[in-house]
Amino acid sequence: MAPPPVSGRTARAWWCENLPAFTEIAEQAGWRGALDAAVADIAAGTAVAEAIRDRGLPVDPAEAVTPRPAPGDRHGIDPSDLDRFGVPAVPVRGGYGCPTRACDRRATADPRTGHRPRCAIGDTDMVRRLPGLRGGRS
Repeated sequence: MAPPPVSGRTARAWWCENLPAFTEIAEQAGWRGALDAAVADIAAGTAVAEAIRDRGLPVDPAEAVTPRPAPGDRHGIDPSDLDRFGVPAVPVRGGYGCPTRACDRRATADPRTGHRPRCAIGDTDMVRRLPGLRGGRS
């Protein structure tokens, strides 16, 4: 029985989130060239599953993608590090989302440094998404 299909947005979020690990593994295992070609294909708009298949990569999004948290889940609370300004840590609601809105990936700032998460596909910072506002930015 074939696994259920993975939506394009879910697969793209999974790809973005896992690309740093794939890059490290590909470098060690000798398939970095195929990975780089798939990255270029995906950045140009090719569906993740299609790029993986066409480039013969040994990864399967249908087996690896986990369901997204339910709307309203407040797991995106992270501290903002303002210690260098003498301001104690402040909980920040909301998380970060895809800068191009091409996928459903959500992430939080690094709890130690406060650095924004990065979109691995576009090699850019993710953008702040405010809770309760559909796709809102700050």
